[in-house]
Amino acid sequence: ESGEHAVGMTCGGSVEVFIDVEDPPQRLFIFGAGHDGRAVARVAHVAGFALTVVDDRAEWLASEAFPPGAALHRCGRDYREDLPEVPASAACVIMTRCHQTDIAVLEALAPRAPRHVGFMGSRRKVRRFQTS
Repeated sequence: ESGEHAVGMTCGGSVEVFIDVEDPPQRLFIFGAGHDGRAVARVAHVAGFALTVVDDRAEWLASEAFPPGAALHRCGRDYREDLPEVPASAACVIMTRCHQTDIAVLEALAPRAPRHVGFMGSRRKVRRFQTS
C-alpha cells in the first residue's frame, strides 16, 4: 500500500497501536542486579519505567551497567534488611542470586502489596514458591 496512512506491509494487513502513558511513569523495582536483572532494566527503561535496582552485592550495582537515572539500592546480605520503601503503585520483579533470597524478597513484599509482583524461574521453582 502507499499513501498518507500506509505502513508498508506486503500482507495487506493493518496495524493498530495503543500506548498507555502513565504520568509519572510507574516505578519498577528489580530485585537482583545480575545479568538477567540488567537485561530487564534495559528493556524497562525503553518502555518508560522509572527504575530502582536492589541487590546485596555492591560490585553488581555499578551505575554504568544500568540505564541513566536508575536508582541503585544496596540491601542486606539476606534481603531481609535495608530494603527500599516499595509503594503500592509499584511493580516488582524478583530475580536475585538464589531461591532463598527470592523467597526473602517475596515475604518482605507481601505486606506492602505492590501493584504487580513477578519473578523469573523454572516450572520447578514456581511450584516451590507456590508451596512456600
